[in-house]
Parts: sequence; C-alpha cells; structure tokens
Amino acid sequence: WTPVDDNLFNIKIRRMNVVRAHAANAVVHWRPRQTFGSLYRQFKVYASTTGHTQLDAGATRYNLRNMAICTGLFAFGFLHPAMWLASVAAIIYFFVYNYHARCRKVAAQCNSSTAYLLALLVHWVVVAGDAAGYVRASWQRFRRRQWYRVMLNQYLDTERPGDAVPA
Repeated sequence: WTPVDDNLFNIKIRRMNVVRAHAANAVVHWRPRQTFGSLYRQFKVYASTTGHTQLDAGATRYNLRNMAICTGLFAFGFLHPAMWLASVAAIIYFFVYNYHARCRKVAAQCNSSTAYLLALLVHWVVVAGDAAGYVRASWQRFRRRQWYRVMLNQYLDTERPGDAVPA
C-alpha cells in the first residue's frame, strides 16, 4: 500500500516499546545513485510514504513552503519588478544559504571547489524529488482518505473500533 516502509517500521518498533541495540559491527550495503535522475526518483519514492501517512513530514512541508514563497515572489515580479530581486534573495537564502555549511564540508573533504556545486545540486535534486513525491502521495491520500487510514492503522496495529477493511 506504500512503496517504502522503513519509516513505518521504525514507528511501529517505537510504539511496541522494543528495546533496540546498536550493532557496532553491522555491515550496510548501499549503492549510491549514479545519475541525478535516479536520485530524484529515489527520493520521490521515499517521500510517497510520507505523503501517504503524513508522518514525519515537517522537513518536506518546510521545503514546500519555501518553494511557494519563492514562486509567489517571482509571480509578483510581473506586477512589481522589485519582487524579482526579492525572489532571488529568497532562493539564495532558502536553497543556498541553508545548505552552505554542509556543502562546504563536502568540498573540504573532497578538496575540490566543484564538489561544493555538486553537493548543492544534490541537495536541490533531493528537495525536488521529496516535494514531488510528497505532493503526489498526499493527493492520493486525499482522494482515498479512509483506505489509507485503515491501512496505516492495520500496519501499526492500532486499529480503532469502527474501522473497516478497505475493499
């Protein structure tokens, strides 16, 4: 019912009050994405779980708000050209300044100035994929509200009386 259930699994484990332990010798196999398109698609799929469940959506909503502010300022630029300057300032603040420290750290570790620009681009691709997946999944949830509520309750095993299994 949702393509990525890592977040739901974590929430379910927390609700079960299971004692978690840190495995210091654990080995994680992870394959980094080779293209920006595949990175975009990966985060779009990840965000679909957030959109379907509306759990842990704070960062996504913050980025969507920032995108709306920048788009609105740009649109108002057609009425008053000074607003275009405000939209550029908002873009620089929300989508460059907020990521600057992390990107600078990547550039220092790689000892490359182009690494800064690539790290910034990766942040933008992740934010765009996250926003697209969240909006699409939220719309799906809006259209089938009861179905998603029942499925989430069944997964988390917190079904309320009166919830029916969806057809």
